[in-house]
Amino acid sequence: MPTVAYRSFVTASQQAYRQTGDDPIGPGTPTIVVNGHNIDGGLYFANFDAKVFRLLVSDLHRNPGL
Repeated sequence: MPTVAYRSFVTASQQAYRQTGDDPIGPGTPTIVVNGHNIDGGLYFANFDAKVFRLLVSDLHRNPGL
């Protein structure tokens, strides 16, 4: 059980996490948004591959409407 000082924070965090539904990744880190595009789902792997991530960010920068 969390100490009293952190109880409300932990409770709010747990509730926010539950509201994400069945997403196995959940709302946790890393969360990356470039030009309004959340890099997750099918692109989630790009968060962990520096070369792919660099290419993705460069492409989103050059083509912000994609």
